[in-house]
Amino acid sequence: MQRTIYAYDISINPQRGKNTKVLENYEKDFMIVLQRLCRRKKQNKIIKYEKDRKILYLDSISHNESSHTIKMKFISAKYGVVRNVMNTITCIERGRLKQKPDGDLEKNHLIIKFEENNQAVMLYEYNKDGIGFPKLIDYINEKIKEIHEKKKDFIYYHLTYKSIVSRDFLKSLEKLKRVKAVTLTIDQNEIGVSETKSFAGRNDISEDIDIVLKPAARGLAIRGNTVKEFYKMYNDKSMPIKRITVKGDRDTKDPLTFDTEKMKEKYPIDVIEESTGEVNTEDLFNEMGKLCQYF
Repeated sequence: MQRTIYAYDISINPQRGKNTKVLENYEKDFMIVLQRLCRRKKQNKIIKYEKDRKILYLDSISHNESSHTIKMKFISAKYGVVRNVMNTITCIERGRLKQKPDGDLEKNHLIIKFEENNQAVMLYEYNKDGIGFPKLIDYINEKIKEIHEKKKDFIYYHLTYKSIVSRDFLKSLEKLKRVKAVTLTIDQNEIGVSETKSFAGRNDISEDIDIVLKPAARGLAIRGNTVKEFYKMYNDKSMPIKRITVKGDRDTKDPLTFDTEKMKEKYPIDVIEESTGEVNTEDLFNEMGKLCQYF
């Protein structure tokens, strides 16, 4: 069977504060957090996403110190869906085999490779029946915070991410006759406006802020070279830009909008399929490990 792997640049961001401890080795602490999490009973490490009717928990991990990589297997399940079941060969109906709290388990796989200067690369296996990448990062960040608050050790940090983008982004730029607007999406914590930063962390407001850049005057356009400079900034791991969205017109005057999130670089790999129709975890991690060497 074939699986699609997406790659993300990860930044490890220590929380600013008078008593906050800044670590030299976040890889070691991250591993300790995951180990503590794995030792918990399932009920004590599950996060429930009621809107999506899904649950998620960390199932197992594996650490390779020499390559600075950690493999993570998560389990998710969608509940609240009850349907009549039919054998598709004999067409015999078997009735309802599940109750509303029951859910089919899905495996979700990640590999993180730590680099210098609090940077990392993360590979994510896309599973349409599993959990999306943003929720996996939210889960990790929530558990990092929860475990350190329980320990009261004043170690606070979180992970942020941005997609490694395909060259198709620049190809799409060439299709535009006129760039009407460029939107830069950044994290609230990265901006210097204290009045806005005071809203960070509230549940009813997104952690992302959009900065919309428009032409200097009516009838003008943003130059393609300017957008390319933003693209270079996006690919600089030290820069806080999470997403670039470009809006413009083609030669035919038809509108065209594209962004770095929708143009993620993807890597198809062939892996062993189990009798359940699921991917074989060991084989998948072997293939993802080979891919990880190129980052």
